[in-house]
Amino acid sequence: MRATVLRLYVAAIVAAAGIAVALLPTEGMPADLVALSLLALLSIIAGARPVRFVGKGNEITATHSTIICGLAVLGAPAALVIAVAGLISTLVIRRRRPKVIRSVFNFAGIMFSTAMAAHVFFTLGGAPG
Repeated sequence: MRATVLRLYVAAIVAAAGIAVALLPTEGMPADLVALSLLALLSIIAGARPVRFVGKGNEITATHSTIICGLAVLGAPAALVIAVAGLISTLVIRRRRPKVIRSVFNFAGIMFSTAMAAHVFFTLGGAPG
């Protein structure tokens, strides 16, 4: 029962992420590939070194700062690329591999939060650049 509820919850997050990303404005990838590459590299470095909370066993990475910077400077598609770069580094570089369902949840969560940040940014009048 508990595993079924968990799978349904993860499926809901995946669906929400898909909808949020699909509703983003499609202005294309930025012309400044140097800035995109630099922010993706910083996201990879930040994702490779998670900070562990004492006593809880939870971890967090500093990739969100590079994602928000990419959103503000380069736009939503670039922010999604930066988010994926940081997430891939957390999955590839780490010594212990998380369960597949946790990886799917983390991927959908970062896509959803990045897309929602973009929606808020654009709704409040923000424009990349």
